[in-house]
Amino acid sequence: MTRARGGFKLPSELNKEMRPAFPAGISGVVENHYNGEYALIKTVTVGDVDTSGLGSLNRSGIAELADEIEDLLSKPAGNS
Repeated sequence: MTRARGGFKLPSELNKEMRPAFPAGISGVVENHYNGEYALIKTVTVGDVDTSGLGSLNRSGIAELADEIEDLLSKPAGNS
């Protein structure tokens, strides 16, 4: 995730909005690698993603992100 994907505020906003769903001891799922680059923390496991549902939201960038997620999920584990 880089600045081009949503600005420097997006990762912290994601962490803030998702905080109620985090298990105890987890304060965020996105870490700052600085220089405008972010990544999911290593302990995050992504489960089922409704990519067609995301794509149907008709929101700027969401359909593109849904396509990207679908592409990543179709690859064998460990090949991003």
